[in-house]
Amino acid sequence: MSRPTLLPVSFAANFGLNLDTARRFYQESEAPEGFDRLLDLVFGEVVPNLARFPELGTDFLARRPGSVEVLRQAERVASRVPSDSSLRQLIARSHVFLYLRRPDEVVLLAVKHTRQLSFDFDGLWENE
Repeated sequence: MSRPTLLPVSFAANFGLNLDTARRFYQESEAPEGFDRLLDLVFGEVVPNLARFPELGTDFLARRPGSVEVLRQAERVASRVPSDSSLRQLIARSHVFLYLRRPDEVVLLAVKHTRQLSFDFDGLWENE
């Protein structure tokens, strides 16, 4: 039986900033084990799963916008996604991962707890 082809998974600078924010939150909450669980989720489940099944998440831009403001934001974000790529989201436990599915790699852009409201789309591709 042949081994499955694995895509490389990389991290945008914004993803690192999200992890720093999560680490500070868990430290200030005196619950550092929460950050350890998040890292276990990222490196033990999300990265290996996306490397093997990059289409695992749903197409983020396929969602129907519920307002003119959201429509404008979605159009702006869509204009930044290359035509050979897709912006996808994966919900794992209580976190939402936003990632770019490129033909030859997966780029993790952001991670948020499900209780957080939204992604900072302007900062996603900075310093990538």
